Amino acid sequence: MEAADFMPDEADIAGIKSNLAAYEAERASAYRQVRWRVPLFVGLVLVFVALVAWLFNRIADPYEQWFSTPHVFLYVVGFVAAILLYFQAIKPTSTLQHRKTLLPIIFGFIRDMRYEHDVTPIRSTGCRARRSALSAPSASTTSYPVATRDFRSSFTKRISGKARARAAR
Repeated sequence: MEAADFMPDEADIAGIKSNLAAYEAERASAYRQVRWRVPLFVGLVLVFVALVAWLFNRIADPYEQWFSTPHVFLYVVGFVAAILLYFQAIKPTSTLQHRKTLLPIIFGFIRDMRYEHDVTPIRSTGCRARRSALSAPSASTTSYPVATRDFRSSFTKRISGKARARAAR
């Protein structure tokens, strides 16, 4: 058993590098969008709130300017609107999740490898290079790489089969 059996070949490495370059270009584009979207969206809300507050001051009692009930209501609504628009402005970067894009790119050469939340990983012989190099995996060689598999459907079929067998008795 050699280290080359666990490593991706040159074609896989070239594919990983090209996919990473494409991801990096997409990430840079998303961050450029966010750099102008956040100040624009939040700034427009602030300008609107300041303009409406100034208009309220024109008709308000001189002792209630800037802190009257309509002003406070406007400030609360403006604050909520600014928060909502902030999250809309950063949406291009929030869609670039590393576990959905980078992990499949980097670990794509390993068969049956995927991310699953709250699932215990199962040890497997998932690498194509290793599977082709070894004809039959032994118990001493099954420690790398770790792959997750979802056995819920087969487990459910097994349980339902047992339940049917008990009901038939």
